[in-house]
Amino acid sequence: MARHPLPGRPRRHLLFVASVAILVAGCGADPGSEAASDAAVPSSAPAAPSDGATEETDGETSTDSRSTDDSTGPVVQDVGITVYTAADLDPAVADAIAATLDVARDTWGLRWAMEYWVFGTDPDAAVALIEEFCTLRDTFAQWDADECFAREAGEDEPHTLLSYQQLGAEALASDQPMGSAGLNGSPEWTMHRFASSAPWGLMEEFGLPADEDLKTVFHEYWHAVQSEHLDAGLPRETREDLMGPVWFVEGSAEYMGQYQRARARADGLLPDVPAGDFPFIFSEQMQGKLGLVDQELAGSCAERRLITIVGYDDPCSFLGYEMGAWAIAYLESITAPGVLLDEFHPNVQDLGWQAAFEATAGMTVDEFDAAFHDFIVGSMDARMAILPDVGGA
Repeated sequence: MARHPLPGRPRRHLLFVASVAILVAGCGADPGSEAASDAAVPSSAPAAPSDGATEETDGETSTDSRSTDDSTGPVVQDVGITVYTAADLDPAVADAIAATLDVARDTWGLRWAMEYWVFGTDPDAAVALIEEFCTLRDTFAQWDADECFAREAGEDEPHTLLSYQQLGAEALASDQPMGSAGLNGSPEWTMHRFASSAPWGLMEEFGLPADEDLKTVFHEYWHAVQSEHLDAGLPRETREDLMGPVWFVEGSAEYMGQYQRARARADGLLPDVPAGDFPFIFSEQMQGKLGLVDQELAGSCAERRLITIVGYDDPCSFLGYEMGAWAIAYLESITAPGVLLDEFHPNVQDLGWQAAFEATAGMTVDEFDAAFHDFIVGSMDARMAILPDVGGA
């Protein structure tokens, strides 16, 4: 299976669904793209405006903009979410992703505009989508269109938008359901821009359940939640430090993605999507993660502790997703559901990551690591018992 590490912060994880292994690479910020655009993009460039309409065109779906003054609910300002899909994808793909993003916004809030770019496997359709992307960047005075296209459609550049299409084409050719999705920026534009390779479940390929793709949408959206709790103008190094180690950044995104997808499905909020050849169930997904953790802690990642999973270049960084997801489940079990949004993220910029985490957990990071280690090496029944009930979804 191919891996696509990103410069500075490579992000990748192995996700096991029943008997099918999917490699998801590039989750999170793409420093390569941001570095390429920094010189060409004024820091004061405006974010893409939203007119508040719900509109569908070829390969493009915009959700409605809204605002609320409800201080007890998610903070949702007058910003929009737009999904752009390559022409070789069925319009239903954009509709399902847009509907899921809308549920995530209603659940977690949104302060900045959001774009979600989805690639298929056809190279010509990918190039056309990149042209649309670069035209938008130029229109909003964020990036010169020619410079944008030279980079994002370049065959010799690493981690480009074109690589999402190439990964999908490689997956089809090798009969391996590889995928990639990531938040590729851009805090300097006070917006979130995501990119994704072919969503196999929504495309009804490989027999995969499309709810896996919807979980990925929630996972990526959580990275937007993490990002916009930090001031847009902070230096990148400061943002990286405040985001925290990989086990926390990716573990929380994976757990929140799994949990909220299940809650939304149980509550009837998500669109009907292809079921695939096997069910996508929260408890089974989390149990599968435990199986992988047990296997790796007894094998190539033996004796590794949670808080040592810090960087994306660590050969055991995938445990940041799987064991990290269980660390967040454990954190909620000893504190309260929703503790990240209620206590951690509102304080992280003022306190710093470690102090904010320790205030949230009620113990030091080392104490949490020790308590979690005792938990994660326990029996399967004891570990599964802490999971919230999501109605079988």
